Amino acid sequence: MTSRHVAHIVVLKFKEEISSEQISQLMQKLVGLKERMPYMLSFSHGTNMSPENLNKGSLCIYFLTCLGFNYAFHMTFTSAENRDAYLVDEEHQQIGKTIFGMIDDVVVFDFEI
Repeated sequence: MTSRHVAHIVVLKFKEEISSEQISQLMQKLVGLKERMPYMLSFSHGTNMSPENLNKGSLCIYFLTCLGFNYAFHMTFTSAENRDAYLVDEEHQQIGKTIFGMIDDVVVFDFEI
């Protein structure tokens, strides 16, 4: 069976005190991973710009704490095996530790494309 590409989506809720410059520097580190990993086909990132107001940042449902996710990045890998290689990569692990020190919450969602 032919291996299918994998989309890797990470949605982040950065702490309020994290500046856009700090986020930009962090994203540049992830760009560096793409340059080093030929099996990472694409990398994109940005702030939420949806007009639907469904990111839960300003919409509270049933008095639950607003989620407030404010940034996301997306990667496409050539296969699940190559996505797995990225996950255990030492440089990725270091970037992950940095990310976890800068965020209040994260959602990761992967699927085959």
